[in-house]
Amino acid sequence: MLGVVRLRMPAASETVRWPALFWLLMGLDSLVLVLFVGLAITRYVARPVGAMQRAAARIAAGDLAVRLEERGAYELSSLAESFNKMTESLQEQMQRLEQQRESLVRSEKLASVGRLAAGVAHEVGNPLQSIVGFSDLLLEGGLDAQTERDALRRVQDEAQRIHRIVGELLDYSRPVEDAVEPVQLDQLVRHALALVRPQRRFRRVTVESHDLSQLPPAAASTQRVAQVLVNLLLNAADATDGQGSVWISGEATAGGDVELRVANDGPPIPAEHRERIFDPFFSTKEPGQGSGLGLSLSLSIVRAHGGE
Repeated sequence: MLGVVRLRMPAASETVRWPALFWLLMGLDSLVLVLFVGLAITRYVARPVGAMQRAAARIAAGDLAVRLEERGAYELSSLAESFNKMTESLQEQMQRLEQQRESLVRSEKLASVGRLAAGVAHEVGNPLQSIVGFSDLLLEGGLDAQTERDALRRVQDEAQRIHRIVGELLDYSRPVEDAVEPVQLDQLVRHALALVRPQRRFRRVTVESHDLSQLPPAAASTQRVAQVLVNLLLNAADATDGQGSVWISGEATAGGDVELRVANDGPPIPAEHRERIFDPFFSTKEPGQGSGLGLSLSLSIVRAHGGE
């Protein structure tokens, strides 16, 4: 042993206590740190996520014009960019679907116009024959003034009848305006009946309407609802095989809506078909007798008006 170093220290009589100022500074530092972290999370994470959640809710409600701000952290800005691209794609697809739906509605309407025109052509034939007959009598001459006046009045009545039939068909076939307006359903039903009355299948069909004049106006497009009614009436004539009864009734519901019912005494829809009657292109008619789009597009038109 070459040398020794001894270290001697006094024993502690009590635990060392930090001063109060130390703990105060530690508390303030912790509070500042918590506030800073909370602010950072709120600004850079919670707020963008909340905006995205609200935007998703608006999209779910049908508002496809909503967009997110593409800023902030890379991950969140990239997510916002992808979200906006998805929304734009959805908007474009919805526009294309709406255009296709409108095209189908127009196609089905043209098909129904063709079916109506066949009946109108036959209905116009009878008054035309009367006009020709009375015209021949007038051209031959030799009639007294009273007979000539009576013949001219008959010619005028038959011409006005043709004008009314053709005018109703033209009103129905003209381009549709989707403007929603107050519509009196009793007038609309009369218009639809005037269109289908000339049809051969309707000549032995009895149509009764009940209390429609008491209904309040419905918010709808006149031409669109007329298309729905024409389709239902033609289907009713087919269901009764052209020799039954059709009842049209309506009422104002407690919820403020207007309800219209079209019923017939034909055979009921088979149970296995009831879940499919609104499916596009589903039809129980023979090929060439129906497109299978009438009820599907009628449902689409009613839903577009906020109805069911």
